[in-house]
Amino acid sequence: GHSVGEITAAAIAGVIDDEAALRFVRTRGLGMAGAAAVTETGMAALLGGDPAVTVPHLEKLGLTPANVNGAGQIVAAGTAAQLAALEADKPEGVRRVVALKVAGAFHTHHMAPAVEKLRAAVGDLTVTDPTLRYVSNADGHT
Repeated sequence: GHSVGEITAAAIAGVIDDEAALRFVRTRGLGMAGAAAVTETGMAALLGGDPAVTVPHLEKLGLTPANVNGAGQIVAAGTAAQLAALEADKPEGVRRVVALKVAGAFHTHHMAPAVEKLRAAVGDLTVTDPTLRYVSNADGHT
């Protein structure tokens, strides 16, 4: 799974039951909506470019490379002002910056207000051994 898909994958694999997964997804969504309301944030897909050039450029602008979706596409996330700066100053080799219709800068520190709500909700989950093999990105880094 990817992002909320991680929860879906855990439910399909039998690690958590379906109702618990839905409750957790609801808690996650409400927490993230609250976090997104704190500061005007968003995301944009960068088409083209070399990650070795693009990622440092994003970081220089204060943006987070929130998703590396494969060859030629990185999703940047941050404040509206940071995204406007990116549009005006694209990394070398990036052909287009496409604003995404999302409610906030997901996969970034802007979602920190949702973390405690999710920690509490995790405590309510009963986790079991999977009935199907699945891959988890449990640490969020790989």
